[in-house]
Amino acid sequence: MKTILFTLLMMSAALLFGLDTDTAKFFRREAGPETVELPADQIYPQGRLFPFTFYSTGGGSMKKRGELLPEAEREADTAQIVKAGVTMIGPQYELNDRAVATARKYGVKVVYTVHPVIDGKELDRPLLLKLAEEDPEHYLDRIREAMTKLIREQAKNPEIAWWDVSPEELRFWITPEVEYIKLAYETIKANDPLKRPVFFYEPVHRGAGCLAKFLPYQDLSVKGTYTNYSGHRAARAWVRHSIGQETGGNKSKAAKLLGLRSAPALEVQRKRLFQ
Repeated sequence: MKTILFTLLMMSAALLFGLDTDTAKFFRREAGPETVELPADQIYPQGRLFPFTFYSTGGGSMKKRGELLPEAEREADTAQIVKAGVTMIGPQYELNDRAVATARKYGVKVVYTVHPVIDGKELDRPLLLKLAEEDPEHYLDRIREAMTKLIREQAKNPEIAWWDVSPEELRFWITPEVEYIKLAYETIKANDPLKRPVFFYEPVHRGAGCLAKFLPYQDLSVKGTYTNYSGHRAARAWVRHSIGQETGGNKSKAAKLLGLRSAPALEVQRKRLFQ
């Protein structure tokens, strides 16, 4: 009786909220005139594996962010989350250079951070703005060259599931930052034969209208939901609201006006599990 009641309640809830419970449909995508079933060994949206990962596993100590843990502790942390069921690791921040090798060792996929190096320095927002100011006509060419080299070197690695463009939290009201993410998206797509998804991390406070502005240059909408930072540690409704901003960004008129692809971006939530 309890089982029947639970089943009826779940069916009622699905109908109430308009959920599409057709799992076979969920794992298929349109490819011209035929429907192609996604492979079982690849990360969604290119496969059937649920994207479950942790940021920066083994990076950062209890005392200082960015400080590396001893090798034994890093290995133990990675082994623990793989055993627990993650399907990929990363983005790995300070451990990005070894991320592919780590994923290969543990038999999982990885989110690889695309961090172009210009004149020996990793590109961050201050450097990007400095380059744009000093050489507005050619700074994008320099970045494109560095990024092309990086993608061609890494694209051969089947462990990479998603491309994470750095720097994070780009601002849609700063022209060089908009130009940069557009260039990054186009360069990655042009040099990755597998056409793996591209995204960059968006901050917690951004709403649907703000998120929509960058969606033409991303395949995933990845936004933080740091409940403690936002003063909503016990507020599940706030988490639902945060998810709703991504959904709204995907459906918004602003996204359509900016030329959003016919397929909406996959919405991804980044939770706070540190400090």
